Amino acid sequence: MSWSAPTSADVLTQFLAAEKTKVDAIAGATTGLAAILGRVVAKVRGAVRSGGYALDADATKIPSDLFDECVAMTVWRFVNTGPSTALATEPRKLANESAEKKLEQVAASKYAPEPPTESAFPRSGNWNAENKILPRTHPVPRPGLQVTGTGDDYANPDGPADEA
Repeated sequence: MSWSAPTSADVLTQFLAAEKTKVDAIAGATTGLAAILGRVVAKVRGAVRSGGYALDADATKIPSDLFDECVAMTVWRFVNTGPSTALATEPRKLANESAEKKLEQVAASKYAPEPPTESAFPRSGNWNAENKILPRTHPVPRPGLQVTGTGDDYANPDGPADEA
């Protein structure tokens, strides 16, 4: 999967047909929604940056595995703006809280979002690349940085060469 830019149309898909009339009745709904979405995208990218992970060069793109969280937070903020909060339901509140917790995990390097570009090395790890029992003094790598990626990662450099 790759990074993508959420749009206001993605957020509007979260409303039922009966709710769309209430959304349309909110003054400045489209411009307000775009502004809220921009702030949430910046917050998601800030959490990715805080976790020490790479960012895409396009400032409107976020990791696809955080797309639903971005939409949930945008919906929650949008339904809580304006005089009427009839669209602020309990499931939307819970979705927002869950999204906030996931962003906290990203910022604390406990959840690694997908990188902006595909890596040549799989995220599953390298065979025999890490110690099996880590001593107290062994530095604990962040979740996304366990693959070294150097060309000399042979498990037994002093052993005989592989036969073709």
